[in-house]
Amino acid sequence: MPKSANKDLMLSKGFELLYDHGYEETGVQRITASCGVPKGSFYYYFASKEAFALEVLGRYRAFMGSQLEQHLEGGEGTPLTRLQRLFEVWTDLSEAGDFRRGCLAGTLCQEMAAKNAKFRVAVHEVFATIQGYFEACLRAAQQAGEIAASEDIDGLASFMLNGWQGALLRMKASQSRVPLDHFQAQVFGKLLVS
Repeated sequence: MPKSANKDLMLSKGFELLYDHGYEETGVQRITASCGVPKGSFYYYFASKEAFALEVLGRYRAFMGSQLEQHLEGGEGTPLTRLQRLFEVWTDLSEAGDFRRGCLAGTLCQEMAAKNAKFRVAVHEVFATIQGYFEACLRAAQQAGEIAASEDIDGLASFMLNGWQGALLRMKASQSRVPLDHFQAQVFGKLLVS
């Protein structure tokens, strides 16, 4: 296997491990063992476990950007229909994963942001990316007359991101989709009804 393929494999497997187990429980040995590569291979590509996790977060940010672009800019229907469909897709994915996963940035934020400034900045960048897509979709909905012209779009997008992150946290605690369904019912059934 070419060396660059080893790096991609470690980032891919490491993404899964970080998602499932968090930062503290995902050691270098666990990453390399899951890839079938020697431990020394890890340090050939990454200066530290921190550098590795930060690169994974960067890839997650890019992944989220492409997913949000696909659903919110390239999807069918009105802007609010596309936004609601995105949350339905995320809810279905959470259920398919037995409610163990939420948002990788949210998971790492809870575990690392208070004790590591680099993680705090990286997580903030992921959240800013997500919120930016929400803002663009909500502005399009406002221009289409789906949302009142008086609505504070930046505040609304921030509220949606914050509410979703909280719903994901409650989902993990309850091992249930109920918090995600409640979020959607409140946002799309009451808050965003013109």
